[in-house]
Amino acid sequence: MDSVNLTNHFLIAMPGMADPHFSKTLTLICEHSDKGAIGLVVNKPIDVTLGNLFEQPLQEIWAGFDPDSHPITGALLHGGPVELVERYHIPHAEQYADACHLCYEARRALRQQFPDYLAPDQMYGVGL
Repeated sequence: MDSVNLTNHFLIAMPGMADPHFSKTLTLICEHSDKGAIGLVVNKPIDVTLGNLFEQPLQEIWAGFDPDSHPITGALLHGGPVELVERYHIPHAEQYADACHLCYEARRALRQQFPDYLAPDQMYGVGL
């Protein structure tokens, strides 16, 4: 039987997935071989930027990460981008193209308050 290589493919969690790390996730498989696989969950926020990956191993970052107490992720998990706006009293427009637009604008407004969490600059058009 030929093996299937899932590199550069997406995996969608089945509705009954019980593992909390993968429940309701969309995962991009970055590498898949007979030695194993590595992927990125693309639809759940985590506290990892390229900057802190160079300062601390990913395993240590992940072991100490509590999404509910994180100032950005916690708000997003508890009420989405509207919660960010309300929690931090961010002035905002009456309407946005969609929730992603509101989330981007809210995070952009919070960059000075949370520079270590809302990075890199290029995500916000700075330094391009």
